[in-house]
Amino acid sequence: MDKNKFCVRPFNSIHIGTKGNMKTCCVIKPLKSEFTGEKKFNLQYNSIQDFWQSDYRKYLLNSFIDGKKIKECDACWNDEKKGTKSMRQFTNREYGIIGNKKPLQYLSLLNKVDMSHPEDYNLDITNLCNLKCYMCTGESSSRLLVENKALGIEDLNQKDYDHDEESLNYLIQQIIQNKVRCITLQGGEPLINPKILTMLEKLSEQETAGKITVWITTNGTAYSDKIFQILEKFDKIKLIFSIDGTDKINDYLRFPSDFKTIESNVKEYIKLKNATLMLTYTVQNFNLLYIKDIIDFTIKYNIYLKLNILHTPTYLHHSVLPVKTKKEALKRLYQIEKEKLIHVTNFDSLISQVETCLHDDISRELDFFKSIISKRDNHRQVRISNFLPELASDLNI
Repeated sequence: MDKNKFCVRPFNSIHIGTKGNMKTCCVIKPLKSEFTGEKKFNLQYNSIQDFWQSDYRKYLLNSFIDGKKIKECDACWNDEKKGTKSMRQFTNREYGIIGNKKPLQYLSLLNKVDMSHPEDYNLDITNLCNLKCYMCTGESSSRLLVENKALGIEDLNQKDYDHDEESLNYLIQQIIQNKVRCITLQGGEPLINPKILTMLEKLSEQETAGKITVWITTNGTAYSDKIFQILEKFDKIKLIFSIDGTDKINDYLRFPSDFKTIESNVKEYIKLKNATLMLTYTVQNFNLLYIKDIIDFTIKYNIYLKLNILHTPTYLHHSVLPVKTKKEALKRLYQIEKEKLIHVTNFDSLISQVETCLHDDISRELDFFKSIISKRDNHRQVRISNFLPELASDLNI
């Protein structure tokens, strides 16, 4: 097997987005596919089996068995070309696909040949969220959607991003009936969402709960004894904290979060005996200078750190900074001791990418970036200089 081309996701997984779109994972782009048949499936008018038995999914399976690099997976191929660990690589490793066997050998060993139903559900139930993160969109945050509409950045309809009770009950039924082994919950903020908490509670009451792994991507702002009690009933819990800085850095980027509350909640979730914790840090121009701080935070709590290097929106890319700022960021990255990086993914790739873009001409994007800061600061009635004074000074705002 060419391990640089195979991906297990199409063979065992389904992703359902906030609009109901069904895909094999959260990063695949079916509309870029060379497949000429139907490739759009939606929970509003299709069953999970419609997608799972579709000719398009069969096309995906055959493509990966044949070792083809298909166009809809460009996000992963591009990450890997830059030396960044992709979703494909991350997932393969989670499922034990790390050698050089042929695809069908691996699938046979893992009992994933011709699966009648996905065993791994990746669900974005609604975009209900309590934060307005800079790099997010209205599809994944109800609060940001309201702000973006007010600022003329997006024109989306909130009702398009909320699954009804019938859809929710259908998903619960399918998970129980088909003995789904892994559930991933994300976007908006799962742990403030009554529908997601209801789903988790119902599933936790089933005899099969002890065989289910639940992945939850959370901004860390929500915790309660009830949530704790629900989560401890499952076989394994994997909590992925989306945090983009410590203290005021995170509070600004993930407005209006309170880092002290987040840190307090992390301390509580660590007590879950069936849980492993991970922190994802979306590297962007706002937080490029402050990566050492988040590394120190994860070392303090013994949490694995994955640096996600932002792709969009492009005006938030780490390259869109004055040369002076990028040089200072590189200096700080070089100074981080190697022994602190054992638990960090994508650090070397980040350094390489910052070095490459050091002298890029980004004047137009930089002006746009500064204009967005001005718009959001005025709307939120805050000033970046009160949160990130060093960056504000470099940007002369």
